[in-house]
Amino acid sequence: MKEASLLYGTTDIGPQFFSSDLLWRTRFHAPDPFTLVEIEGERFLLVSALEYERARNEAEADRVVLLEKEIEASGRKDFIGGLVHFLEAHNVGKVVVAETLPHVIGKELEKKFELVIRKGIFYTERIRKTKEEIAEIEKASEAVDGALAGAVEFLGSCHVKGAYIYRDDEIVTSEMLRKIIDAKLYESG
Repeated sequence: MKEASLLYGTTDIGPQFFSSDLLWRTRFHAPDPFTLVEIEGERFLLVSALEYERARNEAEADRVVLLEKEIEASGRKDFIGGLVHFLEAHNVGKVVVAETLPHVIGKELEKKFELVIRKGIFYTERIRKTKEEIAEIEKASEAVDGALAGAVEFLGSCHVKGAYIYRDDEIVTSEMLRKIIDAKLYESG
């Protein structure tokens, strides 16, 4: 029996189940959850039909697997059935998962496989940054500095009256500041 590592989640910041480990390992941005399974150094991405072609073109993976085919082959007609079918078809006996794996998925996997939960960063190699990653961090930091400067500039044009901050006759809200910051970040890429 083989050992597999498994990550489940999304890679667009914001949606539930965001996984920075999954993004780092696949370099694939997706708002909907997908699964990365690594078996003996081979990376498999299990994705829905909606993301299949894009994953084939953009993701760093050895093989992109259509999840719906695995579900159909499982006879269960659900995500867990497809995942279990895939793992069994690859002769997996032990599955190493992140502590962020949704409980319901972990409980189902425990029924068929030895389950090991890895706490903290899943890929410790992520700690050491490449020159490209350092450049991206610097770029993001500069963008944040610019966005916050825009918010500070906006606040400088406001005035306080009682317990509120006003811009002309309008009460300034956190949503207004967020729009300014978001727009500046968007402009910075």
